[in-house]
Amino acid sequence: MEGSRQSLMRPLVVALVTAGLTWGLDRIPAEGSAATGALPAVMALLLFYPFIVSALWAWALMTGPQIQWTLAIAGITSAGILVLVSPEVGWQAVVDCLAGLVAGWVLLARWRLDAGWIAVVACLAPLLVWSMSQLPVQDTLQEMRTLAVTNLEQTLWLDLEEPELSRARQQQEQRIDQTLNLVARVYPSFLAVGMIGQAGLVLLLGMWLGRWSGVRTRLRGGAPFLQWRLPFYVVWGLVAGLGLLLTRAPYLAAIGLNLALVAVLLLMVQGITVQAYFVSRLMSGPMQVVFWLIMGFPLFAVLVASSLVLGLADQWFDLRRRHREYEAREVE
Repeated sequence: MEGSRQSLMRPLVVALVTAGLTWGLDRIPAEGSAATGALPAVMALLLFYPFIVSALWAWALMTGPQIQWTLAIAGITSAGILVLVSPEVGWQAVVDCLAGLVAGWVLLARWRLDAGWIAVVACLAPLLVWSMSQLPVQDTLQEMRTLAVTNLEQTLWLDLEEPELSRARQQQEQRIDQTLNLVARVYPSFLAVGMIGQAGLVLLLGMWLGRWSGVRTRLRGGAPFLQWRLPFYVVWGLVAGLGLLLTRAPYLAAIGLNLALVAVLLLMVQGITVQAYFVSRLMSGPMQVVFWLIMGFPLFAVLVASSLVLGLADQWFDLRRRHREYEAREVE
């Protein structure tokens, strides 16, 4: 009885923490009117709120009483939050709570890593779509354009006179428009990559909290960073994105561009793990630091290109497995 009462307290405590953090998030003053001393706390709350809420609900589901009780407490908490705070903050809290519950479930059920990851991403996706509809990217980019043009007028064009001033202004505004148009086209892909990263971090935090509480949690198909590989369907996503891009139909090409870019960024991560694997095998500790410093700063473009090439090559040839087999033959 005592153990059951203590386990019931966990989702209740998580509910209270969620309500308190959400109330604080809803009370953040707008337009930078917060006191200077409170600014670090405000920034920390904005940055870490989704991870804290999702990870705590994952922990509550894994370590609480019967799952029905945890779900009931989460539902009551979500309903109360939607009633008491603004819709923007309320729906964010609901989505983060749902993502945490799903993360806890897939960890307990030991789903495959990619399936669990996709499930958590699916929980976060509606909030992304809703936020984009409430805050259109074009409005934000127009504000950025106005700010950029104003800064240029205050700095770069002070010494120019007509007609050089008009020509320089026109050239710079064209460059700004081209850059912002490109940003608008690829903006969804960067949001998607951020959402994928958020889902991965929620799963990782939930796993750590579960193990800290004595719950055996893992996902099938997981591997250490140096051995990590993407499922091959990411390559098919890249192919589909490139195919849609080649249609040149406005909406299909936009979808294809963003799909291809997401696949490319994920494959680059796999390429980095391949490089890290071989660097760890072939270089000493100090030389590894030197290698990554050189690749990270002067040769960053080389790092990007090589990561993509190695990520694609590893999908077909499993470079690290071949190297391990070579090492085993050498030992024999």
